Amino acid sequence: PDNQNELLEVLIKTTLAVIIEINLALKVEIITETEVSYKTETIIDPTEPFSENV
Repeated sequence: PDNQNELLEVLIKTTLAVIIEINLALKVEIITETEVSYKTETIIDPTEPFSENV
């Protein structure tokens, strides 16, 4: 019985670790995506007045 409990604990800990890692990876992806969008916005901004005039 003790061995089973230890196995369960290990499984729970590993699954939690994996979930945390996935969450961190997703957060990093979101941060990089927002940074890229900000960069593209600043690049697009100067052309906006031209399109308004046309």
